[in-house]
Amino acid sequence: MRAGHELDAAETPRLWRVHHGVIGVVHDAAGIEERPQFLALPGDLIGADALAGLATPSRVFAVTAAELEAVVCPDAPSRHEVLSLAYAQSRRQGREIVRLRTGSVADRVKQMLLLLGDDDAGADESDVELPSLRRLADILDASPEAICRVIGRMRQLDLLGAREQHRRARVSTRALTELVPRPGMSSSLPCYRLDRLPAP
Repeated sequence: MRAGHELDAAETPRLWRVHHGVIGVVHDAAGIEERPQFLALPGDLIGADALAGLATPSRVFAVTAAELEAVVCPDAPSRHEVLSLAYAQSRRQGREIVRLRTGSVADRVKQMLLLLGDDDAGADESDVELPSLRRLADILDASPEAICRVIGRMRQLDLLGAREQHRRARVSTRALTELVPRPGMSSSLPCYRLDRLPAP
């Protein structure tokens, strides 16, 4: 799935596992909610709600380029295992989305970058694909302008650098983990487009 692509309505009731990338999941029967209720990361399940007789997601879309693989539960033991995994997963996802939507904008951007670089956990640097600015604003519940200013400040601090590929960036994971965002990181500063970060 390319970034921004959305699963067809006929496919959302199926059980999926994220192979790579980040997926946004919306539960909204009215069909008016744009913000994802949670983000699914590599290894996470999507659609386990149906096994428990609950409503399936109303929208499933790729936050970054992603790949999904179908999961089959042929018997009761396998369904029980999936539901156990999904329960633990939902608790983690709930904590993650709270961290992404509370605190300063700088805190939220920091948490999102660390989440995107989770595949390289323990590495000093991560090579990440950045979501679109509009998608970041939806996820972080922040204005695009404030996010741009934080990106600019992180660039100045050498926490974030450009890659040649479109929408990819180098994240100094260890330094970012240790960063304590201070007031003013989203104040007026040069605003960098995420797909055109200046080269070092």
